Amino acid sequence: MFEQRGKPSGKELYVWVPHGIETEGTELCLSLLARDGRYTGLLRAPLEVSEAPSLLRVMFESREPAFYAEDRSNVLTALAEVKRSCDPGQPTQYILPVSWERPEEAKRLAVMINSSRMQTFLVIPYENTPPQAIECDVIPEPQRIAFDRQCLVDIAALRNHGVPLFDQTELVRLQGPNRAPPIPFPLAP
Repeated sequence: MFEQRGKPSGKELYVWVPHGIETEGTELCLSLLARDGRYTGLLRAPLEVSEAPSLLRVMFESREPAFYAEDRSNVLTALAEVKRSCDPGQPTQYILPVSWERPEEAKRLAVMINSSRMQTFLVIPYENTPPQAIECDVIPEPQRIAFDRQCLVDIAALRNHGVPLFDQTELVRLQGPNRAPPIPFPLAP
């Protein structure tokens, strides 16, 4: 999600589709999830973009409007994936930035993850320089069933080091000296 994501309304959200990603024959798969696990939402639609970059306004109607009556900006997160099909088990081609309100330019992203209480890094490779590892911070809230860490990604700072290969980003989790298998996390900011 964008770091400055606004307040969720239960009626719309915005998805940034950057230049250079293939969208023909794909679907936009949106998952909404509350940190305490009490709210989930799923949306799917063909991804039809006439030109990129573009900002998509996604309108929806929540079956739980009471959930949105309070400010849920620090509790609710959204995941926007581009896939050939939103059916379970299909690989993710890209993960797109999301905002509850019309965003400004994507400068910083807040990536919410469930690390299974492990030390976690987003590792972003580069064309001709060593990768950058961004450590994800523990969310200091008592209820964090759905996600427990936040990784802040400063896009401009990463581009100062060279050409980041965001689509090859990986999530790396450590428990002491043990390393869990890396998880592909193909960002498309």
